[in-house]
Amino acid sequence: MLDQLRLLAELQQLDSRLRALEIEKRELPQQLDRYQQACRQAREDLIAAQSEMADAERQRRALEREIDTDNDRLTKAQNRLREVRTNKEYSAVLAEIDAGKQRIRTLEDQVLELMEGGEHQQAASQQCEQRLQDSARALADHERKVSEAQEALSGDIAAHNHERGKLIARVQPELYTAYQQAAQRAGGLAVVEVMADETCGGCYLRIRPQLISEVRKQVSLVPCPHCKRLLLWPASETV
Repeated sequence: MLDQLRLLAELQQLDSRLRALEIEKRELPQQLDRYQQACRQAREDLIAAQSEMADAERQRRALEREIDTDNDRLTKAQNRLREVRTNKEYSAVLAEIDAGKQRIRTLEDQVLELMEGGEHQQAASQQCEQRLQDSARALADHERKVSEAQEALSGDIAAHNHERGKLIARVQPELYTAYQQAAQRAGGLAVVEVMADETCGGCYLRIRPQLISEVRKQVSLVPCPHCKRLLLWPASETV
């Protein structure tokens, strides 16, 4: 029975390692979160920059159309100036011409500002595009690393499962059944050693002296009365 109990302890270690490997494999993709977020942010920034450029371009074209319209009006006013007959009409047309020129200058200044702003927006857009390319490359590189790590972990898990199968074949069926039931009840940790202070290595509650004596004998499975895990006497201590 002692050999069987030690096999269960070995199986427990193997299962713990398997759980750790599976958790590590499952959590690996989380390492990509910040790279995916960086790509999303860079893409959003690029879209925003391009949208600003498009808006500025639309505004510039609208202003240029207004300038063309005002130039046509100015030309017509200048032509009327030669046709007026009174000083009052002449003054009114001159005022119209001056106002038209002022409006055109104002519109041209706005166009110039938009063109200068467009240069900055173009530079910002290029920076966003470069940042998106860099983020995409970083994401692809880490996706490759995660894939390689998952593949390696899959290999380790397969090897551990193979070893587990060989180990289970050496365990008596009824003991393995008890082990499985205890593992299910205790969230995976089925076998624990008695601590030096005679407490359970799983729930850390004190065990009655009568049970301690049974565990020391190591002739049968003894469950913890509190957490129901299977108790083993430490291998480093003599019976």
